[in-house]
Amino acid sequence: MLQIRTNYFNTSKKYNIQEYENNKNLAFKGLTKDFERKIYPRHKNLTALYNIRQSDIAGTMPYDLTKRIVLNASNKAEIKEDIKTAIKSFQQAVVELREGEKILQKMLPEIINADFITQSKKHLDNGGINEYVEFLNKTFSYEALSKKQLETLENQASQTIKNALVNMGALNDSDAIKINFLASGSFGHAFNISFSDKNGNKLIHDKTIKIYRNRELEQEIRERIDKKEQELKYAQSFDDYFTLRYTELINTMPKGIILTQELYDAFKAACLIKYNEAQSMIKDDFEFKFEDDYALDIEDECIDEHGCFAEANRALFIKNKIPNMKTTNLIEPFFFDLKNRFALFETADDELGKVKKEIDLKKLNLKHSDINNPDNIINGRLIDYGGITKIN
Repeated sequence: MLQIRTNYFNTSKKYNIQEYENNKNLAFKGLTKDFERKIYPRHKNLTALYNIRQSDIAGTMPYDLTKRIVLNASNKAEIKEDIKTAIKSFQQAVVELREGEKILQKMLPEIINADFITQSKKHLDNGGINEYVEFLNKTFSYEALSKKQLETLENQASQTIKNALVNMGALNDSDAIKINFLASGSFGHAFNISFSDKNGNKLIHDKTIKIYRNRELEQEIRERIDKKEQELKYAQSFDDYFTLRYTELINTMPKGIILTQELYDAFKAACLIKYNEAQSMIKDDFEFKFEDDYALDIEDECIDEHGCFAEANRALFIKNKIPNMKTTNLIEPFFFDLKNRFALFETADDELGKVKKEIDLKKLNLKHSDINNPDNIINGRLIDYGGITKIN
């Protein structure tokens, strides 16, 4: 159940918006206080807490969006309902954006082919795990969708949120909401959402919607990769193998040289020996594996530091320790939907202004395992709270 702290609401019809400068006035009950209080080191602790609280949303509404909702509401009850409606519109928009993952699932047979296996092994041989994971992220990200497919998803989701905000009076019908795909990472897809008037002027600062990856898609990807690898190994019959080896031999021999039948038979017999040896070793030399240290299986240890639950805990704990995050080198988190696995953050763009205060995570007894990844720092701000752990 979605519950909101509204202790500070003015009961008069005309509201003093200064009452809402502190985002906690519109924080969601339940898990928010738990996540703000401490870092939970294990994913199982977070899920146990989630089951106890029976609360799907943790965090706060963005102040600038809250302001538009509050100023157009007539009483406390209406504010609460409007906020719930706004959250539901984001939830529905995420459902619509996730249709892209269903499209990707249908595309898997053509994506996971012999060339994919070859490229995968090349990345592992030449670049190692990091480059390989980057290759996988790009291959199975929304970048694989056509421009038309992506725009259809973005436009539908944009309209869903706009309809809700217009109906409650937080936006005018002439205003525009635009959602655009930003990038995909190991654990999710990021979309920018902008709010502007009919002249293109920003109504509130842009936000980032982070959608955590669908585990059903990840599981199918892994299964299809393993299946394709096995198909490629066993599909080559001896006749195919021999034809390949014989062609190679002929191409390397001087012109005019012809194998006698006896030499031809001997070469074929040697190829058969090599082929049988290869087949007996086939299950032991499988070097390509999707499930590595970055795997997204919920049972893997890395999920303790990544994913919606872990990132919500880390981000809200840090936010509770730092006043006025907008001026710091850490991007401000707002709310996390743990059931539908998405989150809303401030967008780290030029309009947010320069960083005025550097936050040292060590002073909070924290460290970030992936702090040197350039993709995690945008315009001088850390945008990814996954990978943060306690020092001791």
